[in-house]
Amino acid sequence: MQNLIKDKRIRVIGVAVIAVLGALLLLWAYQQETYASIKNCGANPPFEGVYWGMTIPEFCKAMGIEEADLVPAEALTYEEREGIGQLERLEGDYGVSAEDLPMYEYYENHFDVQLTDEIFGIGDYYLGDKPLTIRVVFTDETTWNGRYVPSLLCFVYFQVPYNLQWEVSNGVSKYYYNEELPSDASGLGVQGALGGQNINWTAYKLSHMYSCGMDQENIDSYDVQHMSREELADINCPVYESVRSRNPYIKVSQKVDDLGWTMTFDTENVTVTMQAGYLAYYEWFLNELT
Repeated sequence: MQNLIKDKRIRVIGVAVIAVLGALLLLWAYQQETYASIKNCGANPPFEGVYWGMTIPEFCKAMGIEEADLVPAEALTYEEREGIGQLERLEGDYGVSAEDLPMYEYYENHFDVQLTDEIFGIGDYYLGDKPLTIRVVFTDETTWNGRYVPSLLCFVYFQVPYNLQWEVSNGVSKYYYNEELPSDASGLGVQGALGGQNINWTAYKLSHMYSCGMDQENIDSYDVQHMSREELADINCPVYESVRSRNPYIKVSQKVDDLGWTMTFDTENVTVTMQAGYLAYYEWFLNELT
């Protein structure tokens, strides 16, 4: 009788051990299939539920607005954002024309959005003469392997008065780093990256290539799945690297007009620029590939 009880206990313990091992195996398998998300990159726009690469309907839902609230706008040129002479300097340094630089103004989907809430603790933000207004840009619609790729969030821009430069930079620091800036700080940059090591590299590389303006035929000429990061970097123009960041970033800065013989600084406004970098398409490809 005691032997039977002992045997039953051994069997129960054995079943429990197997169950635990099974659960651990499932957890391990789940972790292997869980990839880094752009939602955790640390440099998404400062609006709840908003992340780089979301669609227009998703953005509107997260912002609590209607798609009709997106007002089509003329693209802000690189010079309007960065200052006179900056584009010419890039052209001169690298021997290319403006048409060779795939920057955000070449996308079709530029919208002005009027808001009511503060951004980074600042209630006095605007776009030109439009108060409480930000500019948002989405990529153009395209296709991948015969599948429709919608317009995806890639750029946000607005201005604040120059005398609030420290306040908005401090707001950025508190939002992303949870710490105050020194009182003498001027401007701030925040760069994000995909969290964790389990990045879906195929999604990453496809996002990189699509963000470069490459088309399906061009991309198909590469073995994307087995391409190394070094090989990926080799296909990119160095000018393009200087225009668009590899990772998402947020930047508070003055616009500088470089006139060739002198430089003038905008002392009326500072600009807050937010860019998805090469990762505008990452989340879309991640969802398609997993």
